[in-house]
Amino acid sequence: MKLVEQELANRMDTVGHPKRAVSGIAWYNVLANPNYTTAFNYIECNVPDRSNLIVDDDADEGNDNEQSDTVQVSLNLGVLNKEIALGMPFGKGMMSYMDYHTKQK
Repeated sequence: MKLVEQELANRMDTVGHPKRAVSGIAWYNVLANPNYTTAFNYIECNVPDRSNLIVDDDADEGNDNEQSDTVQVSLNLGVLNKEIALGMPFGKGMMSYMDYHTKQK
């Protein structure tokens, strides 16, 4: 059974262990750190009236959450299907693309 691509395995072998690795947890959510939340201008989904707090570059009020949702998708790009990830537009329409492809399963 193939677990990782050979290229990734080779890179992991040459990089070695980091000096300050995250340990003791199963995963790390970058956006759980308020410094990164601020840096990425990310507004969590559970914030009331979230779309009213997001300012994007168009007049379409139906896609305001896309600005923040794109941050989350981009940070998790490595776990997407390779074909979907390579075809994804970065910018307006990214979330429509994701919605379409997640409904195709």
